[in-house]
Amino acid sequence: MSDRALICLGANASDAELQIAAAFDFLSQRGEVLRTSGVYPSDPEYSCDAATYLNCIVELSTPLDYSAMQSAAKDYEREVRAHGEPGFVAVDIDIVMWNDTLLRPADASSRYFAKGMQLM
Repeated sequence: MSDRALICLGANASDAELQIAAAFDFLSQRGEVLRTSGVYPSDPEYSCDAATYLNCIVELSTPLDYSAMQSAAKDYEREVRAHGEPGFVAVDIDIVMWNDTLLRPADASSRYFAKGMQLM
């Protein structure tokens, strides 16, 4: 049985496009991508002095359970961030929904998430 995840990818470092593509590949190795918004820019919502973000929303069908998926995503983030530019987000992987459960209401109600959902 597969679970479904709605995942938001984000990055604002100088190599953001490369990092979003690599994070997408990371997710693709952990399940089947059902839909994607593609990569799109968004203004920072939580800091006025942050660089523009690149985002991507991914709907994934995965054989992993939530705990395994969340752990893998956070391990991946830590590895990428360890080599990233100080002061920038090298990559962010947030599981916004798992099956029918909303896990991150703040992300789900953000402008960047709404924009991505319109593109799917």
